[in-house]
Amino acid sequence: MRRVRPVEVQWRLFSLEEVNKGENTVDWENGRSAPVLRVCALVRKKHGQEALDRLYDALAQARFVREETLNEPAVVEAALEAAGLDRGLREEALADDATRKEVQKEHAKIVDQHQAFGVPHIVLDGGKGPGMFGPVINPVPEGEEAGELWDRFVWLMRQPGFFEVKRSRPRRH
Repeated sequence: MRRVRPVEVQWRLFSLEEVNKGENTVDWENGRSAPVLRVCALVRKKHGQEALDRLYDALAQARFVREETLNEPAVVEAALEAAGLDRGLREEALADDATRKEVQKEHAKIVDQHQAFGVPHIVLDGGKGPGMFGPVINPVPEGEEAGELWDRFVWLMRQPGFFEVKRSRPRRH
């Protein structure tokens, strides 16, 4: 996307597991997404947004292209390596309770400020602009088609009276 539009991404941490926990608690060491978010928090702290961007891309490849499970330690460690980072960051993140606190703090902030409830949740203008869930797309467009989708999505987000659009997904056979 950034190749066709001037988009700056600043990743923030949001836990769908936290939103959906109900009366249960989140397993911050072995849960579905919480451990990966802790790794993301440590990567950003030690190596910055650009490194987190690379890790997020590697995790997305693992999850959505290879259909691997992100709560498997080896999958996360391989994604760290693919992002040019030390595989040991996974273990380090889970040994440092500050990573859990960072994820919880960021999650609470985006829920409080933007009423976030799902992923992806995009907030414009460096986190100060309007925020919205979506878009949920498959397949992901490339090139100018991706740029056109972004332009239209941003336009909708900036409409003060626009809140939601949704349609059913095609059935898989």
